[in-house]
Amino acid sequence: MKASVFAILLIFVSLTSCETEDLNKISYEKEVAGNWQLITEKINGQQQVLSSCDLRQRITFTLNGDFFNNSSKVNDSTLECEAVPEVSGNFSFNTNRITIDISEEESQEGIVIRDQNQLTIRTTEDSKIVERDYKRVESRVNRIIIE
Repeated sequence: MKASVFAILLIFVSLTSCETEDLNKISYEKEVAGNWQLITEKINGQQQVLSSCDLRQRITFTLNGDFFNNSSKVNDSTLECEAVPEVSGNFSFNTNRITIDISEEESQEGIVIRDQNQLTIRTTEDSKIVERDYKRVESRVNRIIIE
């Protein structure tokens, strides 16, 4: 009898913990869905000076798991701020760890620290710890792609 009760309890705990993980994953995905604008960047703990062109960067997370990155860079010849081609892919969460798949060859993992209107993504790039802060500019985006 004790073995039966223990087995039932073990199954219940296992199912509940999986359900909690799934709910946390859904919660993170819903909470980051929207448009976010870059506001600060640190590399190895050092605050970086960002130009007004850098601050045009926006990332978008959609409710269906799509990721879009729109940014600009200064043209070396004209010194004008110009948009660069959009980078897109898919994203997924495992607790607070985000994985962004841009292509079959390129993916990026990071830790997300979120607040209602601020998002911090900490990644490792070229052996450097990069921490970018974004502010929410629009929430819960459903982006439709027509091909």
